Amino acid sequence: MRSLSLAVFFAVISTSVYAQKAIGPVANLNIVNRRIAPDGFNRQATLVNDEFPGPLIQATKGANFRLNVINRLNDSSLDLGTSIHWHGILQRTTNYVDGAAFVTQCPIIPNESFLYQFKAFEQTGTYWYHSHLKAQYCDGLRGALVIYDPKDPHHDHMTLITFLSGSAGSKFNSTLINGKGRYIGGPSVPLAVYRLRVVSISCDPAFDFSIDGHQLTIIEVDGNNVQPLVVDSLEIFAATRVKVDPVPGKPFPGGADININLNVTPSSDFTEFVINGFTFDAPMVPVLLQILSGAQNASDLVPKGSIYGLDANKSVEITIPAGVPGGPHPIHLHGHSFHVVRSAGSSTYNFDNPVIRDVVSIGEQGDNVTIRFFTDNPGPWFLHCHIDWHLEKGFAVVFAEDVPEVSTKDIVNAQWRALCPAYNSSKMTSG
Repeated sequence: MRSLSLAVFFAVISTSVYAQKAIGPVANLNIVNRRIAPDGFNRQATLVNDEFPGPLIQATKGANFRLNVINRLNDSSLDLGTSIHWHGILQRTTNYVDGAAFVTQCPIIPNESFLYQFKAFEQTGTYWYHSHLKAQYCDGLRGALVIYDPKDPHHDHMTLITFLSGSAGSKFNSTLINGKGRYIGGPSVPLAVYRLRVVSISCDPAFDFSIDGHQLTIIEVDGNNVQPLVVDSLEIFAATRVKVDPVPGKPFPGGADININLNVTPSSDFTEFVINGFTFDAPMVPVLLQILSGAQNASDLVPKGSIYGLDANKSVEITIPAGVPGGPHPIHLHGHSFHVVRSAGSSTYNFDNPVIRDVVSIGEQGDNVTIRFFTDNPGPWFLHCHIDWHLEKGFAVVFAEDVPEVSTKDIVNAQWRALCPAYNSSKMTSG
């Protein structure tokens, strides 16, 4: 856990500056290769519109997103394919643009494009976007996404802060704030802000965020308004952003319609992660395409052992005991926000007013983080560790939700259907 104090470590970029690079909700996203040195170390990167981090995508509540991703990658030392996930957007009836490579689509090959069209409906708040092919987002393809609510009770001057790790391979050696490195003893920048949108778009490290001499009031978590909570510092794990709804199911452990325990262990040689006896290995045919090609049951889907079928309109409880090496692990669920009824560091359950998130840390040895959600969004949805090196090593499962209804609820278009034939016939040496 890195401790970050604004007074000594870094400057922030206010909206008035950041807005010069803001785009959306209708925009072209050109994916390109370029050498950058955000912390002084020069390296080749994968960027959106030649910017690092990628441009802020902004919209207002209810907007229609039309984001055209154009693959202009040409550096074969990095992944040449790409796909983009809109992290935290639930993609109701648009599972096919969730962006998870080999779960909901084939990658976009060089010199081709794909138009991600979706609507966030009632969702507002702080989100982000990133590549979801291998560990490509760690090479730079990531940025923030904010949906504004005209009736936001906390509406005021806003400053956006993104956390990144400057890394070479799976080792990080600097912390980047809004794409720039900072160091102890560097110049301080006075803050004149009332609201900070804090987004960890890091690949691995977690951060303890504080402002010297000030307390922080948390008002939103992962796109969900929460009861204001005053804290001295804020723990931020990879993929997290900083409403109270009834918890689905009955108010006791194991009280959901469907109860699944995900036991995560290292492989015998400690090179991969194993969940309930299986390591996730991305299939050659995306799970969504398997369903649309006629698979009617989760048992018919591959990879075998990593697909869990969920019936429609059921409460689901997921428990994930901690203790596997490399933690704490931030776990992200696509397609749903969930109630955290048991948190890391606690042995008690909260069925009255638990926080609602789409990423949660499973904590340390002895923790048994427990989440609940309701199956009202058909499609295959990824659940995985958001440390991408761990996802690459098999720390993932897929929930195949309401499989019989997927073909009628998630209507794919011809451009989506063309992705896999193009990818399968391509000569890419990477990605």
